[in-house]
This record gives sequence, C-alpha cells and structure tokens, in this order.
Amino acid sequence: MKKFLGLLLMLGFHFNACYALQIAPPVSIIPSILSTYLRSDSKTEVTYTVTNNMPINLNTINILNLGSTGNGKVQIVNNLCDNTTLNVGQSCTFSVLIYGADQPVNFSLRPIICSNQNQYCTQALPQYALNINTINITHPLRAYVGVKTSKQNDDNFKDYDIVPIELNTNKFDTPITGFSTSNLDDISLSPDGSLLYVGNRGDNSLKVINLQNDQMIASVDLGAIPVAIAASKDGSRIYVATPLTGIKVINATNYEIIATIPCQQLSGAIAISPDDKWIYAASDEEVLIINAINNTVATAVAVDGLATGIVVTPDGNSLYVTNQNRNNVSVINLKTDKAIAVIPADLRPMAIAISPDGSRVYVANQTLNIVSVIDTADNKRIYTIMTSVASPAGISISPDGSLLYIDDYQDNFVTIVDTSTNKVLNILDMGNPCTTTGNFVG
Repeated sequence: MKKFLGLLLMLGFHFNACYALQIAPPVSIIPSILSTYLRSDSKTEVTYTVTNNMPINLNTINILNLGSTGNGKVQIVNNLCDNTTLNVGQSCTFSVLIYGADQPVNFSLRPIICSNQNQYCTQALPQYALNINTINITHPLRAYVGVKTSKQNDDNFKDYDIVPIELNTNKFDTPITGFSTSNLDDISLSPDGSLLYVGNRGDNSLKVINLQNDQMIASVDLGAIPVAIAASKDGSRIYVATPLTGIKVINATNYEIIATIPCQQLSGAIAISPDDKWIYAASDEEVLIINAINNTVATAVAVDGLATGIVVTPDGNSLYVTNQNRNNVSVINLKTDKAIAVIPADLRPMAIAISPDGSRVYVANQTLNIVSVIDTADNKRIYTIMTSVASPAGISISPDGSLLYIDDYQDNFVTIVDTSTNKVLNILDMGNPCTTTGNFVG
C-alpha cells in the first residue's frame, strides 16, 4: 500500500495533507503585501499576478478577501482570474483601485486567493513581494499657493502656509505649514511632481516637501536669500538663485550644495533648457546663459529692461523674458543668443508661463489685473485676460495646458482661467493675501 501511494505521488496525484508542507503556497500572488500612504482624494491602481505553484491544474480561481486595512475604498477591476482555470505554472492578473478617504491614511492590502472550491488558499508570503516602486500611485493634480497666516494689513507678519488646491474639484487640502519668511518668492515642482522645492527667506534655506504625504524631508542652508528655483528635467539637480552670491547647485538626491555659480545682480527667475545643458538667469538688464556642464557663464544677452520672468520654449529654441520697467517682453533666439523681438505687454509685467506645446506665452502684469497672451508663432500679443486679482504676482499652467492659475500678492484671490477660451472659470478666496511664483501647478 505504501508503495502504491508513493507511485501516485510520483505521478502527480495530490492529497491535501501533502501540500501543507510546501515552502511555496499553492497559489502565489505578487505583490503580496502592499503598504502605502494614501493622500486624500488620491487614486492608486495595483495590478496583481496570481501563479499556480501546484503540480496539478487549478480551477475556479476566486478572490476570497482583499485584506484591506485603513480608511480607503477598494474596487476590483480588470479581473482576468475570476473563475478561471490555471494549468501548472500558469498565471492570471487582476487589478485593485484604491481611493483615498477625506483625510490622508496609511493603507495596506493582503489579498487571499483560493481555488478548487476554496480547497487551496494563500495568504501571500513576504518573499513574493514585488518592489513597491512598480506600483502606479496617481494623485490628483494640485496647485500650491503660499498664503499669509496673518491679517491682511499686518505687513510685519512673516509666516506663510502652502495651501494645496485640487485642480479637478478646487478643494483646499490641509495646509503645509512651517514657513517663516517675508515672502514665498518662488516654489518649484520636481519634474515628476513628487517633490516641492520652496525658497524660505526667513532662514535663507531651501525646503523640500514630499508630496506623497505633504511632509518636509530636507532643509538646505543656502547662506543667502533665495529668489528663484528651477529643477533640471532629469531631476538630478536643483538650482537656486540668490541675488548676491550666485546660483546654488544642489544634488537632488542628498540635498548637498555641490557648486555655486558666481553671478551677481540676479533680478528674477531662472530657467533650464530642455536638454539640461543650459541655465538662463535674469540679471539686471541682461539674461545670463550658463553652461550647466561646467557651471560657468558662457555669455550675456542684453534685453530691453529689468529682466524678471523667464520661460524657455519646449523645443529649446527661444527664450521669453519680461522687462518689468519697460512694460514689454524680450524674445531671445537661443541658436544665435541674440534678442530678436520686443513684444508690448501691459503695466509692470513680472511672472510668465508657457503652454506645454509652446504656442502661447502668458504674462502677469502686476500693476493691472491683466494677463497678456502672446502667440509665439509671430511673437504678437493676441489677447488680454481680465482677472479678479488686483496685482497678479504668480502665474502657472496645468500640465495639459488647459488651466491657468494666477495669484495676487495684495488680495486674497486665485483666478483660474480656461486657456481654450481665455475666460475666467473660477475665483478662489484664500482668506489671506497669497503670493507664489514659479512652477506651482502639477
């Protein structure tokens, strides 16, 4: 009888007791245990792979339990495992959508998969876990606006919060706090949108915010007042302009200052070429063109006034520069490093933004409640947008180019403009004066 049972086992016949001793579960699932942080209103999609580890075919695969913990909503989608049969070594997949709750939460999943009328089940083991970086976590797009936490007429109050605004709902998220500064002159998103870089005048530092959980993860002592920030497109470098000491070059991995590019009289924004080889910096009535490989100034191009805002076209061929004391915009041909045009704007043009396709440039005029719209094909002003804000200070465009956000350093409002019609869609009351310049939507 023992020999007969041994022969059956060799031939692949199964007995439930035999598989209780297997190192691998009869049905493995990858990733086994997911632990993540869910921001409010976020959406996470996880795709699971289920594999038959048994020496026999398995039928009626079903998801017994998702084993979720945390205040998030879950929904199974694209379920290719439902009631299927898996031959030996075969796999199937299913996905789970996880929606964040009203407040950020820690969340985990540990699915239990069964087969053969629940004869064989698994609680996936840690050795089957997949690197969490492969999981696609999608947070809604937001605008990040610096808002005074004081009364409107208290000019000496130095504290600011950064208030995130959900683009799809215009809902305010929990403020990011802890900035003691006379002004949030510039903030910038990292290229992948996962980090926010904030210039903090209160202690002459660069703050780094992890936008997965809205927590500060680093503070870099600059030793000078920050006035403009830009990040390289590959995400490896952060550039911070300081008016008297030059441009600080920061390693975006360990947040150490690795170089200082000596240049004085920096008067406004900085921008990076699409290939990360060049840095463009507003410097009095010039734009400095800096080699980003060796961190040296290659040349300077004269513009028509006090250079303040700068944007580079997506093809890297042109630069648009606001000249705040001359009420116009200079255009620089980056193939020749020559100024080729001057475009009339309105009163005191300051901040500037460009559409993702490079076809439109938007200029915030600080003395009027007007945004000038420039057609880059012929370098002409084609439209003026009347905003609700008295003194537009910052302007930024959504990644798809559909929405324009303008804030006001004197009043409490953020204006949202539909770029397809150049009409105001919404006006948000931030409660206190708000001022943010740079790339603050993403």
